[in-house]
Amino acid sequence: MSQINIRHSDQDSRGNVHHLSIIKWIADARVEFIDGMIKKSGVKGIDYVLLNLNVDFLQESTDPGAVNIISEVVEVIGKSLTTRYEVLRGDFTIAKADCINLFFDTETKKTIPIPEELRGVLDE
Repeated sequence: MSQINIRHSDQDSRGNVHHLSIIKWIADARVEFIDGMIKKSGVKGIDYVLLNLNVDFLQESTDPGAVNIISEVVEVIGKSLTTRYEVLRGDFTIAKADCINLFFDTETKKTIPIPEELRGVLDE
């Protein structure tokens, strides 16, 4: 789980957290989550790109305070990994997002199937 403090600059002119701030938080949580799994697997020479991002904004939020982001693996198929993120403010879900991530070899820049060592970590 990632925790992010809401900054005054995350707000729009009405005092609500701007939707682009929420997307940025999800992007940061995504990188932290997937990078952590790659590191844990010990796999080298791979990276990933965002292929699709689908966000549902469910409730407004305001400053001050913090949000928590819960990250989970939804599906691992071939070269792609689908991850899900839930942005929580206290007991309330303010947004949910699904991301499809595509893995590639950092040397050749070609897409590759997810290595078995990483797949094992993703399945935990």
